[in-house]
Amino acid sequence: MGRVLGLWALVAALWCWAPGSGAFASTNWIQLEAKRTLPEAVERARVWANREADVGVLLLPSGWYGVALGPAPAGVAAARLQVLRDAGRVPADAYLAEASAYLGQVWPPGAGEAPPQTAAEAQAAREIQRALAWFGHYRGPIDGDIGPASRRAKAAWQTAQGLPATGELETAEAERLLAAWRAERDAAGMAEITVADAGVILEAPMAWVGFDRIAPPLVLYAPADARGLTLAVLSLADGPGADARLGAALGQLGVVLPTGWRAEAAEWVALGGGSDGRRVVARLMLREGTIRGFALGGPEAMAGDLARVARAMQASMTVMGRQVLPEAVVPVDSALRAALGADGTAADPLRIGAGVVAGSGVLTLARNVLGCGRIELGDGREMRVRAAEGGADLALLVPAAAGEGAIALPRLAAPPAADAILRVAGFGHAGRDAPPLGIETAIAAVAPDGRWIPAATMLPTDGGAGVSDAAGALVAMVDGEGRLIPAAEIGAWVQRMAGPATAAAGRPETLRVLCLP
Repeated sequence: MGRVLGLWALVAALWCWAPGSGAFASTNWIQLEAKRTLPEAVERARVWANREADVGVLLLPSGWYGVALGPAPAGVAAARLQVLRDAGRVPADAYLAEASAYLGQVWPPGAGEAPPQTAAEAQAAREIQRALAWFGHYRGPIDGDIGPASRRAKAAWQTAQGLPATGELETAEAERLLAAWRAERDAAGMAEITVADAGVILEAPMAWVGFDRIAPPLVLYAPADARGLTLAVLSLADGPGADARLGAALGQLGVVLPTGWRAEAAEWVALGGGSDGRRVVARLMLREGTIRGFALGGPEAMAGDLARVARAMQASMTVMGRQVLPEAVVPVDSALRAALGADGTAADPLRIGAGVVAGSGVLTLARNVLGCGRIELGDGREMRVRAAEGGADLALLVPAAAGEGAIALPRLAAPPAADAILRVAGFGHAGRDAPPLGIETAIAAVAPDGRWIPAATMLPTDGGAGVSDAAGALVAMVDGEGRLIPAAEIGAWVQRMAGPATAAAGRPETLRVLCLP
């Protein structure tokens, strides 16, 4: 070793002494290896920089990138190469290359302008970052910039794998990392989903779960197999009562804060908890007066899998404006709705029905209002019948003192897909301290007259209730037989009975309609 160091000291002295040693054109490089892409070459150069101080990356005429030591005068470079070969410090096929053999030096920074990354190179760098993040080693942005944070993450992964922690990945190591990452993602079925009602787009483990139902403030996904994994997307407005609703939802999902854990960073809150062999992890984003996020649950034995998937879900999640699940819709079955007084018995002798707000007016069923001594809405406004037609089963109400102005209809939707989940809006009930009730359903069949038969059973008081799609447009109205009147029929009726209608903004709102003696 002393001989090697002594020879290298002599070479270094000769290099420093040699006249014209800074002249690039009259010097040689010791080429160590070549890589097809710039990121690969820079990674290898950084590995070599742990051992040698003068590593550079140079562009070859072939389009490949050379990793080399130098530059130095030809004699000095040759002597140095021999010393390094004798010490086994360079590959056996390392060789001297004249400076003219390269198109220019592109690394380290300041040595020359590096060509910009191609789209493929940037994507490859981002995939390395995503893989490192998946395994919990990387916390930075997925931007394709392999800087100090990415190199530290690589070193951490290498340590976990029992490899030398160089902070740079050999080609085989990178392939091993990416293969493990892709295998786990494929096993979980990671796929991007859009939860329009909740205003959320994110990747989710769709091999583990499948859509179940909407139960504000949650969109629930049920287990896809016997392991029993579950997913809930949370979405609610941040304001009075939000903490109670959020706490109840998290408690339902098994995230119990007094016994769980909590961590905050910027606009994110991370929560977790578990009992009886089950683990739940949750992530909440607090932005623009809304609380949106997800809770992922599964057996304790899959805690590591849950953590990895949750990290990927959080990194992928984006929100759509201020869209959140409406508080007015709570999916319940017919028995519960009847028990809460939704069947009208709690308000006898009043006749109770529903109506869809149309600007300052209300669309409802003719049977809800014909023959009434006085008509009131649940908000106390007194109304009168402007137009009604028993044969069409529809009536248009306007404020008692209103004239015959134009009507503003909610935005009308085209017929939904056969498997679309529709929301039948509910309304508050007389004499009960209960929230407005609603129910989700789909279209089970089409009646001979063109009206739709819903999969869920409608109550008598649902007559006149609005039915909306995931985008919040009015799809239909519940008729007197528990079927659905398509939006096209409603629009045509309004035009025939009240003239052209303008479109109102916002989701269809359903109010209680009271028929008084």
